[in-house]
Amino acid sequence: MRLYVDAKQTDPKLIGWNNGLNYGQMSRFQPNQIFHYAMVFSREEFLARFSEMFARQAAEFKRIDAEDGDEPTAFSVFDYGSLEHALQHGQALYECFDDHMMTDAVLPHLWPGGGEGRLIINSLDRVEVSSGQGRVILEGRGWNGRVGEMPSEDWLNGQAYD
Repeated sequence: MRLYVDAKQTDPKLIGWNNGLNYGQMSRFQPNQIFHYAMVFSREEFLARFSEMFARQAAEFKRIDAEDGDEPTAFSVFDYGSLEHALQHGQALYECFDDHMMTDAVLPHLWPGGGEGRLIINSLDRVEVSSGQGRVILEGRGWNGRVGEMPSEDWLNGQAYD
């Protein structure tokens, strides 16, 4: 199943999200419960919606990177700059969004209800920036409803679907 999610037209009660995007939990669901989604934004809409929150996140990671002294985060690739500048760095942009941006900023901004929906967004697999068509696409996976979901206790105990 492929779901094209339009934040302006998709009923907020339909969409939920898993705070703590990950791929391992997908094994709790049968293949027919898993869907692929794509959120398509014009470049202008993407910048308007997310530039401010991206700037806050970049500033936070600049501070963290300076304090830790470890391997710098993906935000360092574009010198902790603007989202517009980051659009030129596909893989680094994906890494920024895959971690904190999706769970802490993007999904709560688009669907403030969190895990309330019937369709639960669980992962971000790809960010595509199309310069020719002037669009930005966020793609990933999720699960459809909770019917047939393996209880988390069974999943944590090592059980899996055949």
